[in-house]
Amino acid sequence: MVEILKDASKIDTSSMTTEELIAARRAEPWREALRKSKKNKERADIPRVKMNELDPEYRSRTRLEEVNLGLTKEQAMQEAERCLDCPNPTCMQGCPVNINIPTFIKNIERGEFLEAAKTLKETSALPAVCGRVCPQEKQCESKCIHLKMGKEAVAIGYLERFAADYERESGNISVPEIAEKNGIKIAVVGSGPAGLSFAGDMAKRGYDVTVFEALHEIGGVLKYGIPEFRLPNKIVDVEIDGLRKMGVQFEKDCIVGKTISYDDLHADGFKGVFVASGAGLPNFMNIPGENFVGVMSSNEYLTRVNLMDAANPESDTPVLQGKKVAVIGSVFAGADAVGMSTFLKDVFRIFLIGALLVFAVACIVVYFSTEAMVRPLRTMVRATDSFARGDFSARVPLEGDEEIQQLARAINNMAANLATLEDTRRSFIANVSHELKTPMTTIGGFVDGILDGTIPAERYPYYLGIISTEVRRLSRMVVSMLNISRMEAGEMPLNPCPVDVHELICRTFLGFERPIEEKKIDVQGLDSDRMMAEADPDLVSQIVYNLIENAVKFTPVEGAISVSYQTDGRMLRVAIRNSGSGIPKEEIPHLFERFYKSDRSRGIDKKGVGLGLYIVKTLVHLQGGEITVKSAAGEYTEFIFTLPQPPAKSGKKASRIPEKRDDANNF
Repeated sequence: MVEILKDASKIDTSSMTTEELIAARRAEPWREALRKSKKNKERADIPRVKMNELDPEYRSRTRLEEVNLGLTKEQAMQEAERCLDCPNPTCMQGCPVNINIPTFIKNIERGEFLEAAKTLKETSALPAVCGRVCPQEKQCESKCIHLKMGKEAVAIGYLERFAADYERESGNISVPEIAEKNGIKIAVVGSGPAGLSFAGDMAKRGYDVTVFEALHEIGGVLKYGIPEFRLPNKIVDVEIDGLRKMGVQFEKDCIVGKTISYDDLHADGFKGVFVASGAGLPNFMNIPGENFVGVMSSNEYLTRVNLMDAANPESDTPVLQGKKVAVIGSVFAGADAVGMSTFLKDVFRIFLIGALLVFAVACIVVYFSTEAMVRPLRTMVRATDSFARGDFSARVPLEGDEEIQQLARAINNMAANLATLEDTRRSFIANVSHELKTPMTTIGGFVDGILDGTIPAERYPYYLGIISTEVRRLSRMVVSMLNISRMEAGEMPLNPCPVDVHELICRTFLGFERPIEEKKIDVQGLDSDRMMAEADPDLVSQIVYNLIENAVKFTPVEGAISVSYQTDGRMLRVAIRNSGSGIPKEEIPHLFERFYKSDRSRGIDKKGVGLGLYIVKTLVHLQGGEITVKSAAGEYTEFIFTLPQPPAKSGKKASRIPEKRDDANNF
C-alpha cells in the first residue's frame, strides 16, 4: 500500500521559513499537551536506551545478518520521551539534510510512527540508511541539549531507524509530496548515497530525474562498500524502490563517458548533469605485477565481497585467501633538479609558516593551560582568605590535575574541620557560661541578702551552707575544665604499666561502703582473680571512680551492682552494671557529651556538672580503649570499657593502686 505523504499538521508550509515551520508545529495542541504531560527533569532523568543486538556468539558465525536489531515500540517511545521539545532545536543545526527532528520524535512518543516516517521523508531520501550509517554522534546528537546538562544525548539515529523500519514493515510506505512536473530532465551520474539523495530532492521539486549507474546494481557504496551485517542490501532496495515511486528512473550497466557521452545526454534533452561518482577508480602505480591474479584495489575487493558474495567459497568469483596480506601505498620518490629547487623553496616557505603557526598555537595552549592551572589556585587563595576572616563556608571546586584536586580536597577537609571546631568552641563557651551563671547567681543573691539585712542573722548558717556548696561545685567545674583542656591539648601525661584493675575496683567500692550499706545494695563480682591491664593507674582510677560513683548514685534501695570481666589476650573488657530505671533510648547517644545531664540525673545529682562521663570517655580513648553503654528501661544500665592487656612476657611489676581519692576525682 502506497500513501502520498501530507503534512500531518495540515499547516500550509509553502511560504514558511524553516524557523516559522518549527515554531508552528511546536505550537500545535497535541505537542503542547505532550510537553505538559511530563516535567523536563523527569524526561532528563530517563536513561538512554541501549540498542538490541545479535548474540555475540551467534554473530561470530554469520556475516549476512544485521548485528543491530533496532528498538522495540516500547523502547522507542521511552527514548522519545527524553526529547525536551526545545523551542530552538539545536539538533537540527547538526543535521545535514535539516530533518525536523523534534516533530518526528514527538510523533514516536505519542505512538504515531507512520507520521514520524512521513516527517523524515520530507527532507531525507534515505531515512532507513541514514538511521544506520549516518554519524549522528558527530552531527545531530552532538548538538543535543542533554549534553549541556551532563546527560547522554537523545538517540536520534536509533529513533530515525525505528520510524523508517516500522513504516517498511507495516506495508504503508508513504511517498513524499511531489511538486507539479516542470518538464526539465536531470541526469545523475552514480547511484551512491549522494546520487540517490540528490535524485530524491530534485524529484520532489518536479524535475524528471534519471540515475545512470555503471554497475549491475543500484546503490553504489551502499551496496559494495558497506557490509551486509552493517547495512543489509534489502534496506537499500526499499529506499531505492521509494525513489522509483517518486518518479526517479534508473539505468544500470551504463558508464557515462563510455556507454553514452555528454553530448548524448544533451541530445536526449537533459538540461543538467549531477556527477556523483563517489570514490571512483583507483590510481594504479604502473609497477610490474599489479595486474597479477590476487592483486586487487580496495574498490574491487569491496565490490567483490559485498556485491558479488566473493567471501563465500562457493561464489563464482571468490577472493583469494591467505595468511599474509600486503597493503601497498605510494610516496614521493624523486624529481628533477630544477623542480627540486622550487620544491625546496616551497617546503621552506611552508615550514616557516608552519613554524610560526605552531609557535602561535603553542603560546595559546600554554596561556590557557597556565590559566587552567592557576585558576584553582586563585580559588584556593580566596577560600583561605575567607577562613582567615572566620568564614568557613567557602569550598574549593575539584578541578585541574590530580595533584591540584588533592590539594583542593585537603583544603575542603580543613575547612570542614575548622567549622566543626568553631561550632564546638561556641557550644563549649555557651555551656560553660550557662553552668557558671547559675551558682554564681545563687552565691551573689545570698551574699547580697546577708549584706543588706534581707536575710535575718539566725538564717546565716543555712544560707552560708548553700553558698559553700555552690563554691565547691564551681571548684569542681574549674578543675574538670582544666583537666579537659589538658587532655584535649595532649598534655595529660601517660605512665602505662601493668595494673590490677580488679583490685583497684575493689578498693574503690570500699570508699563507697557507707552509701552502699545505707541503700542495702548487693555488690556482685568482687571475687574474681587478678585482671591486668597495660594502662596508667591514676587515669584508670579516675575512670573506675566515676563509673562506680554513678552506679551507686543511680542504684535504687535494695538494688544490685555487678562487675564482670572478659579477656581475649589483647584487650581487657570491664562491665559495671547497676539495676534501676535505666536510661531512655533517645538519651544514650548524648551521654558522653560535655555538660550533658539526663532528666533523671538532674533530679538525683544536684552537685554534678555534666562533665564526668565525657572525661571518662576521653581517658579511656587516651589509653587505646573504647567505652559503650547498654540500658534497658526499668531493668539496668551497664557501662563497658576496654583497656589493653600487658604483653605476654612483661618485665614490669604491677603498679601500686592508689589508696586515696581526692575531690578532683569527683567530676
